[in-house]
Amino acid sequence: MPHAMNRTISLIWTPIIAAIAILASIYFGSSFYSGYLPIALIGYSIIAAIYGRLLSNQPAFNAHAKQKDSITIVSSIYALACCLLVTTIIAFIATISGNAEQWWVLIFLIIPLVISTFIGGLSEISSEQLTKGFEHRSEERRQSLDARSEWESTLKGIASTTQSSLISNEIRRIMRVIRFSSYFRTTECWSNLEELKTSTNEDKVIQILKEVK
Repeated sequence: MPHAMNRTISLIWTPIIAAIAILASIYFGSSFYSGYLPIALIGYSIIAAIYGRLLSNQPAFNAHAKQKDSITIVSSIYALACCLLVTTIIAFIATISGNAEQWWVLIFLIIPLVISTFIGGLSEISSEQLTKGFEHRSEERRQSLDARSEWESTLKGIASTTQSSLISNEIRRIMRVIRFSSYFRTTECWSNLEELKTSTNEDKVIQILKEVK
């Protein structure tokens, strides 16, 4: 926790505070200062603080934040950092050019924040979709592995007791493909397995085994 806090201060808040201090010194120390409200300085300070808060809430800087995949985290931080940099450049240009007291400067300061918020929303949606897809594939894989294990155990039991050469041949065939067959990703394999366990009819057993491709 202290390490994360130190990283947040050194990488986020220190540069923001330094930029505000430099901007203030340029504004108040220049010949452009006329005593009016420093729109660019105030606007930048508020918007930079918002960026600082958004960056501080990223999992890379906050251990209590909602965990995301690494690609989403990096893209979110990169988007926020780039937009903060653009906002900083705009604020400095407005101050140096003598437009720090113009209200229209706020529009240009806010635009990068809107863009970064939009990108952040897209990243959140992408992260949720990736997480759902990963969980779905993980569940499918788990069920597939369970099905293969159950079938393998059942087939070995049948092979040890059957006197039918047809059944033995089918079992050997299935055992060769059991690790690769997509059949064991289907729900049908489970219902057929239950039939296989309870069936005493040789023809029925062969019919079930032949369905495994």
